[in-house]
Amino acid sequence: MVFLLALLVDARLRVAHVLTLEKTPLFGRLVGDAARYDAWGQAIAAGDWLSGDKPFFQDPLYSYFLGALYRLVGHDLAAVRWAQVAFAVGTCALIGVLGRQVSGPVVGNVAPWCWALFLPDIFNTGEVDKTALGLLLSTAALACVLRPSLPARAGAGVLVGLAALVPGN
Repeated sequence: MVFLLALLVDARLRVAHVLTLEKTPLFGRLVGDAARYDAWGQAIAAGDWLSGDKPFFQDPLYSYFLGALYRLVGHDLAAVRWAQVAFAVGTCALIGVLGRQVSGPVVGNVAPWCWALFLPDIFNTGEVDKTALGLLLSTAALACVLRPSLPARAGAGVLVGLAALVPGN
């Protein structure tokens, strides 16, 4: 019950943040990396899967996520943010799973609360930014690698490979 409550609080805080952002005039205005990811995602949604004939300047997976989302729902920055809310809630759940795997039920119940109340991630969830996707993939990879089965470990390898396509470091 404590675990589920943490997930609900996590979702509620991030939803409240996105709903607050929607009321600001800058909600649809992107600058810097966000503008570049958005433009690249739109190009991918339009069919330019390889982004011309030049090597990638930025990490590609987030733009491909945007391209797939835009292909499904059209160019909608609110949809991006709602997907990132889902990513953050998934990360929160995985943090609880990891806490249980590593240290038992008490940590499995406390750890998601730490994530749910982590203000920098609440802020990042509302940005058109690769952070939510990268954290979800990395946390999922860690949860898989701690499982004893071969399929789980193979899944961890796939997730690590995907996670490597998200951050610039």
